[in-house]
Amino acid sequence: MKLENLFALYLYQNKKLNLPGIGVFTADKIIAAPDDSEKHPVNVQGITFTNKNVALPDDDFIDFIKTHTGKMRPLAISDLESYLMLSKQFLNIGKPFYLDGIGTLQKVNDGSLKFIPGEYATTKLEAPVGEKKLAEKNTKSAYVEENREYRTGNNVSRKMLVLLLALGTLLLVGWGGYYLFKSNTGGESISETGIDTLSDTNTMLQSPAALPATDSLQVSSATGSSTTLPSGTYKFVLESAGKKRALKRYNDLQGYGNGIRMETKDSVLFQIFLVKQASPTDTTRLKDSLNAWYYGTKEMKVKIQQ
Repeated sequence: MKLENLFALYLYQNKKLNLPGIGVFTADKIIAAPDDSEKHPVNVQGITFTNKNVALPDDDFIDFIKTHTGKMRPLAISDLESYLMLSKQFLNIGKPFYLDGIGTLQKVNDGSLKFIPGEYATTKLEAPVGEKKLAEKNTKSAYVEENREYRTGNNVSRKMLVLLLALGTLLLVGWGGYYLFKSNTGGESISETGIDTLSDTNTMLQSPAALPATDSLQVSSATGSSTTLPSGTYKFVLESAGKKRALKRYNDLQGYGNGIRMETKDSVLFQIFLVKQASPTDTTRLKDSLNAWYYGTKEMKVKIQQ
């Protein structure tokens, strides 16, 4: 707070104010600053002034200044002395000396000081500087702590998000690897588009032999004999497998209408094959195409028999 505001506030509290070189202000016990309900300034009543010689200010007043300005005691004393010295200079040249919340002093012809009561101070006494700084520090600490907790919560959320993203990425990679493995090794998934393309570019010689349903336990005698190939035709063996798998693959492929065939010599090992007419120079190309269509891999598994 400013020094000029502290004179009245000290007087309201302690009822007496000694000012060196000026005199003594005394306040009645009932005097007090107006409360917040007062809308207009109120004239001071109950304050008297005695013009007498005062050598030193009260120690309590120095401590009061020190507490509410935050200055060290020597600086508080120096500020008070400078303020009073300037005030006496104003009085000596006939200028009034105004004390906020107390009144006005005016020097008369006989050299004495005349006191004219003023209005109550409207400035409220603030908390001591030390307590104010402590409150600000506590507020700042609370803000820092709250901000730290907020950042900690954000860090936890961020870590959880990163972990979930990492797990999602691992799942996608694992699924992709599994899909590629099944595509490259199982030979189970056959593109209908690939079959259509193969059918358009290579004409089948015969329709597929009639076979029983997948759940049948017997294979017809027509299927049991070896296929006799006409001149200029080749037998492309796609797969040799046991009865269960061979029947399943045969029935799966038969619906595409590509002339797929199956035969067995011993009812143990079954061959799934296609019979195609081709020149000797085209057999390698057809073999590669059939292998890519059936297996989808670079490893050559299709065999040619004539």
